[in-house]
Amino acid sequence: MASEETTDRFKRIFGCDILPEIPDVGITAIVLSYNEAIRLPHFIEHHAALGVGHFIVIDNDSTDETAQILDGDARVTRLHTSNPYSEHKAAWREVLADLFCDGKWVVFIDVDELLIYPGWPDIDLKSYCALLETRNKNALFTTMVDMYPKEPLSKVQYQAGAPFLSVAPFFDRGNYRLIPLEPKAQKLWPTPHYRIFGGARERLFSDGEDRIPRLVEEVVEKTVFNLKRRNLRPGKKRRKLDAWARKFIGEGKQKLSPPNMSKVPLLWWQKGTQFPGGPHRVSKAYAMSDDWGALLHFKYFDDFGARSKEAVDREQHAAGAAHYKLYLGDLDKVEDQSLVFSGSRRFSSTEDLVSAGLMRVSKATRSALERYSK
Repeated sequence: MASEETTDRFKRIFGCDILPEIPDVGITAIVLSYNEAIRLPHFIEHHAALGVGHFIVIDNDSTDETAQILDGDARVTRLHTSNPYSEHKAAWREVLADLFCDGKWVVFIDVDELLIYPGWPDIDLKSYCALLETRNKNALFTTMVDMYPKEPLSKVQYQAGAPFLSVAPFFDRGNYRLIPLEPKAQKLWPTPHYRIFGGARERLFSDGEDRIPRLVEEVVEKTVFNLKRRNLRPGKKRRKLDAWARKFIGEGKQKLSPPNMSKVPLLWWQKGTQFPGGPHRVSKAYAMSDDWGALLHFKYFDDFGARSKEAVDREQHAAGAAHYKLYLGDLDKVEDQSLVFSGSRRFSSTEDLVSAGLMRVSKATRSALERYSK
């Protein structure tokens, strides 16, 4: 039963007096969307195939065919709002999860993302969540892995409904780093207590000299903050080492902070949980799985330039859409040249990400997956 306070908050945020009826059909996805009509068909089919039973989509005043696509799909509840994304993106997710997902599994994903997890595609998401429940785990950490095509974006012709991976199957390996949160930030946002940086976006769109690491910074990142070898349950000595090593790295010191390439998109929702904006961190201490999943991230289609300009014009993203301004400034890098380089790898299965350190599969999960396959 929704509290009066939560119901009033919903009515205030969405400007409507009647709560929508959301079917209780298993795992719910809460999605924010603006002019994503071309990606919506495959996005919905991918996650429905995982076992997402219903999608609540916040349509933030789209001007393309988003409304027609969503309203014509019985698996979707579309909630329209003209309120600014920059001010309400956290509140939209929080109030909907409090109303409809308390004590249930919920997925927070964007339309240009595809969630995958250990065992995908052989077991569905409900079965994977059941594995987590047997271990008293209620959250899954994921990396965000930028995917891209082999050809320059000017040569790409993505058609609605096509599998994203058929167009953009490549990702960067070896150029990510894991940085623990500072102690004060960990108290505010205890799940997770670390972040991932790097990948294709930073490689292609660094802010001038801001991401040219000094030699000592490179050494620290490749040793103390190495993505593949990092122990995620550091002891007292390791925490002291982290505090010392953090002094030598540039995170938070640049004019423009690099994009956070990690999220917590799958949660057994605890009412009152809050986000700092997007689902990169949460305000409550969830029991994180030892596994990592991944959000395959598909920005790099032929609409990349147009959508970047649209984001700059709207100014609804972080720092006045500063990252999108970077994209526009270096657009020729991706429109006229291949994004593939010596560190690129073609995705074929989750094991490609595991070997790159971008997913993790615990021994317990591997054993369980072997039993599923028999």
